[in-house]
Amino acid sequence: MSNAPETKGAASAAEPTKADGVPREDRFLAHRTRGVVGSVLVVWILLMLSYLSFRHFERWDWTSEARYSLSEESLRVLAELDQDVEIYLFVPEGQRDLEDFEELVANYQAASPRITLRRINPDRQAGEFRLLVQRFQLNQGTVNGSTIADVAAVVVSGARHWKVDYEDLHAPDMSSFDDEDGPKIDVRAEESFTGAIVEVTSGTPTRICVLSGHGELGVMGGPRSISGLRERLDRMNVDVDQLEPRAEIPADCAALFVLGPESPVPADEVQQVQDYLEGGGNVFLALDPILRQGERLMPTGFESFARGHGIIIGNDLVLELDPQRLGAGDPLNAFFVFDQAEHELLAPIVGLPVAMLQARSVRAVPGSDAQELLFTSETSYAETDLRGLRTLEPDADDLRGPVSLAAVVTVETRARPAAAAAGADEDDDDDADAPPGGRLVVVGDADFLVPELMQRPEFANSTLASAITGWLTSRTALVSVPPRQASARPMSITEGDLAGIGFRVLFLLPAAMGFLGLSVWWSRRP
Repeated sequence: MSNAPETKGAASAAEPTKADGVPREDRFLAHRTRGVVGSVLVVWILLMLSYLSFRHFERWDWTSEARYSLSEESLRVLAELDQDVEIYLFVPEGQRDLEDFEELVANYQAASPRITLRRINPDRQAGEFRLLVQRFQLNQGTVNGSTIADVAAVVVSGARHWKVDYEDLHAPDMSSFDDEDGPKIDVRAEESFTGAIVEVTSGTPTRICVLSGHGELGVMGGPRSISGLRERLDRMNVDVDQLEPRAEIPADCAALFVLGPESPVPADEVQQVQDYLEGGGNVFLALDPILRQGERLMPTGFESFARGHGIIIGNDLVLELDPQRLGAGDPLNAFFVFDQAEHELLAPIVGLPVAMLQARSVRAVPGSDAQELLFTSETSYAETDLRGLRTLEPDADDLRGPVSLAAVVTVETRARPAAAAAGADEDDDDDADAPPGGRLVVVGDADFLVPELMQRPEFANSTLASAITGWLTSRTALVSVPPRQASARPMSITEGDLAGIGFRVLFLLPAAMGFLGLSVWWSRRP
């Protein structure tokens, strides 16, 4: 009886080596095995995530204005690249405003393997910066102790390069300073970088010729000019040249622009335009309604020319009566065009308004190949007798709305007329070498091209003008980047606010974490 307790005590002493029948060494080995397996699984998952992120790279833009997202036009340009492009972005110390554009340019690199982005800090990479200054003939200076270049970036492809200035990135919108939501900023960075890429990769510039001698819009400057369009096209590798009066149309003109003549164009010059178009050239007619003495409008000289190609140029004045589409509440002043047909030319401005000052109707001949593009509202009409402006009431001779304001058509060339192309099998080889059909665009207003309207980002005038040029010259990349605005929301922080932020970040947050850890330790103490 006395030996039983000793036996029980010996058994109790041996029990710590097991728990639930499992030896301590086995439990330790199992813990180590689970730890190793778990670590291997974590590493494997991280490697798989890295591999998937490498194979399926994606960037998201969560800003309210989508300021870091590329437009469809820019993506189309990048998709058509057939040569490598380098973008040197100069980011000096302390230039916080350039960080946003750095994010935008990074999207170019993410969208195309042809794009290489090189960020250059003039202070930290002084040697490389000096070499680039010599290579691209840049100027440099010092601001607040930091070295800066006189340009924000340089876009390079082969032997060609294009400089992007700081003012090309953004500019304040002076018209929005009184807005309830605060002033806006016109963001031009995407337009500038996309234009620079087109410039350095397009090779020989496209040439646009502008007719003169009849009071047309000028090219270089002034309130009645296309200076804004010319500057935009310059960045897209397009040269805009104004022809001398009565000069012949050069053979290397990709398109001929006739913009707002104030007097009828003589028949011999119209015939020259006809020969150019039927020979494979491209023509853009922007024709304002011009008043003459009396109650009628002055003819343009292109009425018979356009009708022969399926387009009717109305001898009238379009009056928009919808108050929501009037700029100043007066039908005789600016109005907005929202209604559009489906056409590849209008793809960049879908849903965007076009501002026009005064316009005439431009319609397609029923049964022709011409297509109408832009339309006024149902409450509008085209006045043929200017005496009707006193009452603003349409009569039986007036064209009721919606009124077409623009039309396009592709014209068969003399080298390959439609009938001959349909019936001559033996001439297929000759037809293959014939020039493509000429393209004709007619708009019943030229004032939509003036700087006053072209420089307004809330209107699609500049985008439409660039799209017309791109469609005429068959350059799909020559489509203007749609305008965008960003709200200017500066954050003013006083020294007291900055000290308060520092106190919360450097003291309160660490103290809160320490208090939380102490609480956990106290609750779990033995």
